[in-house]
Amino acid sequence: NNYFYRANWSNYGKGIDIWAPGCTLLSYQDEDFTDVNELVEGTSFSSPIVAGVIATILSENNDIIFTRDSMMDYLDKIGSHNIISGILEEEQDYGPPTEDEVSLFINNGKRVVYS
Repeated sequence: NNYFYRANWSNYGKGIDIWAPGCTLLSYQDEDFTDVNELVEGTSFSSPIVAGVIATILSENNDIIFTRDSMMDYLDKIGSHNIISGILEEEQDYGPPTEDEVSLFINNGKRVVYS
């Protein structure tokens, strides 16, 4: 049922504050004007997505001075919860992660950021 799932190469557990996509569909036209669609993956996509969402929040709320904690609270409000499958089944050395440790998936408030 879940569209989102933890990639087998992904980090998870107590050290993870927020989740972001690690796979994306890359679409472009090559030099022969042929449409190309390929699924690419890696954490190189995740970090810029989180940074971009946070930059958007900062620019739209320039009257608020965010701290790490207040930004996490804001992201918690606009993020998606409990939509990633394949996390709670896994265990780390310190035991299985709990629901509140893994539930926040980055979301920009469901805005269209490009057309």
